[in-house]
Amino acid sequence: PMTAADPVFEVAAIKLSRPDTGRGEGRGGRVQGGSVSLLRLTLADLLTFVYDVHAHQIIGAPAWATTEKYDVTAKAEGDGTPDQEQLKVMLRKLLADRFQLVLHKEQRELPVYTLNVAKGGIKISKNDPKNETTGVIPRGPGSVLLNNVTMDDLCKMLQTLALDRPLVNQTGVSGKYDFSLVWTPEQLLNAPPNPNALAPGDRGDALPDLYTAIQQQPGLKIDATKMGIEVLVIDKVEKPSEN
Repeated sequence: PMTAADPVFEVAAIKLSRPDTGRGEGRGGRVQGGSVSLLRLTLADLLTFVYDVHAHQIIGAPAWATTEKYDVTAKAEGDGTPDQEQLKVMLRKLLADRFQLVLHKEQRELPVYTLNVAKGGIKISKNDPKNETTGVIPRGPGSVLLNNVTMDDLCKMLQTLALDRPLVNQTGVSGKYDFSLVWTPEQLLNAPPNPNALAPGDRGDALPDLYTAIQQQPGLKIDATKMGIEVLVIDKVEKPSEN
């Protein structure tokens, strides 16, 4: 693990991603040792990650912040592998430097979802300290394994992967938990039938939508409302310098 109290990148490059060839070129990131590689991410993608916000909590960003995709390659200063929080610290500094990003936080009323305990009570178990793999582990569309995660971690995951507005933790549940969550993503629910799919009797019951699955599996529920929530207001931003 990286031991630096104030981690920074020793070197970093930001370049526009190659045009999409239509072959389903993916986006995402990889950390190997001190080397960081992020592919095909917009400025909005980067902001949602490093500040743990939903895209709707970013106010005043220019249009290109959601359309232009960038590749980031960087090497952390010193030895060791950064954890997720150290990575976010380094990326915040990089965005401020290369994008000339200046922002401030304030409270605004927005449409949100809230996460609460369902009527039947929570159905998941606290973390077993012997569990070696921690965090959110995607296993495909509509399937995640969550090890050693808090309710806040669950909210961050769901608002990133599945929801069209921020998700606020109002469960009052503390501690870290291990559980899995499987559901049918909304885009698949609305897709036309697949003539090559197995018959329902051959594959068991279809998975429920997210809102039903989260009640049936971990014993939680998602409600829609409006409330005051912290947002990021962009005061200044420019297209990045590459070096």
